[in-house]
Amino acid sequence: MIITFKKPTKIDGKEIKSITLDFDSMNGRKLIAAEKEARLRGNTLLNPLHASLEGQAIVAAQASGWKVDDIEDLDGPDFMEVTGQVSLFLNGLTLPEITPSETSEKQS
Repeated sequence: MIITFKKPTKIDGKEIKSITLDFDSMNGRKLIAAEKEARLRGNTLLNPLHASLEGQAIVAAQASGWKVDDIEDLDGPDFMEVTGQVSLFLNGLTLPEITPSETSEKQS
């Protein structure tokens, strides 16, 4: 899933306009590692991945290959879009991406 930012971010001096969240690459080991990282950061919630933006940022970092700090440095609306998509993934609610050609075919 590609999310285009409303406000580009800078990482290592380079302007970045989007992030790719590869939820298909996520497996149990990555999710367990994300939960451990959240707990090491002091998150004591019963389910730190589902119930906190911090946990969702950690999962986003796992799914994108980015550093958690870079996810957390996103502009507010972009951060909320990224963590919102992670929340949907964690709740099993991700929808397949629809390409523009698929959209126009369905409207015909």
